[in-house]
Amino acid sequence: MPINPDQADKRGYLKEPFRLFHLKDRSNAPIAYHYHEFHKLILFLSGDLTYRVEGRGYTPAGGDLLLIPAHAIHQPVIGSKAPYARIILWIQPDALERRGLEGCFTRCREQNSYLLSRDQYDRAGLLELLHALEQSERGGEFGAEVLAEALFLQIMVQLNRWVLRKSPEVRESNARSDAKIDEILRYINGNLTADLSVDELGQRFYLSRSWLMHRFKSITGCPIHQYVLQKRLILAAQLLREGGERRRSRPTERVYGLLRLSACVPPGLRCVAKGISIKKKKSEGRPFGASFAVFMIYGLDAFGDQARAAVMIAIL
Repeated sequence: MPINPDQADKRGYLKEPFRLFHLKDRSNAPIAYHYHEFHKLILFLSGDLTYRVEGRGYTPAGGDLLLIPAHAIHQPVIGSKAPYARIILWIQPDALERRGLEGCFTRCREQNSYLLSRDQYDRAGLLELLHALEQSERGGEFGAEVLAEALFLQIMVQLNRWVLRKSPEVRESNARSDAKIDEILRYINGNLTADLSVDELGQRFYLSRSWLMHRFKSITGCPIHQYVLQKRLILAAQLLREGGERRRSRPTERVYGLLRLSACVPPGLRCVAKGISIKKKKSEGRPFGASFAVFMIYGLDAFGDQARAAVMIAIL
């Protein structure tokens, strides 16, 4: 269902298989780097914008497409020269996986390449499909839901064809990136349970602490320790869900070890976590279920990553 900008949550939640937005605004208020539990497709129409996705910096032109996979950390930096207009499609991963249509987002994640320029796909055809999808959702006529699903699937089939036939070198001709930071990002994402302190990363990649911290934030838009914490929270939440779905048991020691990072959690939040643990022990003695744990984690967006980490530590 199309919604207006006031309803759009930057970190939002998606219950439907997909959801369409058509937005235009002049707000250039800073937006923090963040991630979603769903995929996001953005058709850029106009505006003064830089978009950071996992260490890549893009300055899209009108008609360019951005594909942002679930859990990819990203940040739009909006200028004030012109209104920012875009069409956005939020997509549940399982809506694609059960039909074998997740390849376009998987390829983007694997190649760390997220832009499809306007000359690399059928822009007019995509706009026609998106407008038809918007009209079908608004109309409420007979068969509207069936038609909307058919249009959505047609969009995703075409998107996969466009992305899978293009090499990342062709798609990324205008991306701002740094080869060393790309290497560090790959290492972080492949070793989330290892020591990922700034000192350790600096030694591993033969970089000074100050240069690494400055360059990482310049390229990705966020401090290195916050990036690591975000990625560990994402992994821990996935492990909690998997544990609840497969075994309906308490989270494993792997999750506990992943988040037992007291240096990342301020003393005040550790006290909050301790209080939760005490209350848990005074309850009926049943451990928190995985679904409750995930609800607590993602229900604390307003308090930031450190609050979520503290609560996760407490419930383990």
